Amino acid sequence: MVTVSPRPDAAVRGSEEQEKREPSPRTATKEDTKDTLDTKHDAKAEDKVTTKDQAKEKYGVELGEVPALRQKHGANVIKEQKRSKLWILVSQFTGTMPTMITAAMILSGVLEDWISFAIIGAMLVINAGIGFYHENRAADALEKVEGQLTAKETVQVFRKCKGEIIDVDVKVEELVVGDLAYVRAGDVIPADGEWVFGDTLYLNEASLTGETRPRKVPSTDRVDVLKGGTLVQGEGFVLISAVGEKTVVGEASVAMNSGEKSQSPLEKAILGTVNWIVAGTLLVVAVILVIQLAVRGESTRDVLLSVVGLIVAA
Repeated sequence: MVTVSPRPDAAVRGSEEQEKREPSPRTATKEDTKDTLDTKHDAKAEDKVTTKDQAKEKYGVELGEVPALRQKHGANVIKEQKRSKLWILVSQFTGTMPTMITAAMILSGVLEDWISFAIIGAMLVINAGIGFYHENRAADALEKVEGQLTAKETVQVFRKCKGEIIDVDVKVEELVVGDLAYVRAGDVIPADGEWVFGDTLYLNEASLTGETRPRKVPSTDRVDVLKGGTLVQGEGFVLISAVGEKTVVGEASVAMNSGEKSQSPLEKAILGTVNWIVAGTLLVVAVILVIQLAVRGESTRDVLLSVVGLIVAA
């Protein structure tokens, strides 16, 4: 029996025809990558507001939601609970280090070491005077900001009513989170918010941060505006994000009036180190008292003078 094998050239032609019928995968080109990036860019650009009308349509609260938002976030006011000047001054003598220095001064007076008494007393008074100056200055700055906000009674906002965009002038204290406010050069920023559209804004925040140069908004890393800043150039739309005591200046005012001082991580670390130093000093003082009084039998006056020196050095 004879077996007939297929001809080689027929097999080759068959494989070529199959390759034509099945398209081979195509390698991605630079043009494909560019098209993909352009598509992503266009999708991101669609989220940006490019006109005033888009800003009004995209942002702003419904008129019917205003009471609920005001109840949730509170009114745009900062309650006045001012501390007296005397209380600010007295508070400078409280704390770990002022207490230790005061104890050293009293001990110097008991031992009739009047030179040490005068030097330690001068240190205490100078330290308290510097602290009082800075705290009183901060309190006056906050009061000035609150006065500026009160002077401007209304602000222009855009809200929605049954799908219609309405332009209303509302009192500063009636602003709510989500309001779209329009600010112009010369206005005081009525609440914390974010720039969403308009000119490049230049804000004078010297009363808030101490920085004398106007801050540019938007910048590469910030689009926020702070309650109490003065708009010196530009105009635009601001989306309100915090009101009243929830704003940066509001939280600072509450902390100032209540006597609480917010501490940065660095300040907490420094305070922790100071407490350890104080504890170590007290331990050394106790050891010195035991050794010099019980073991060496030295006079109480000399021992106490050594203690005063250690406390002041700490």
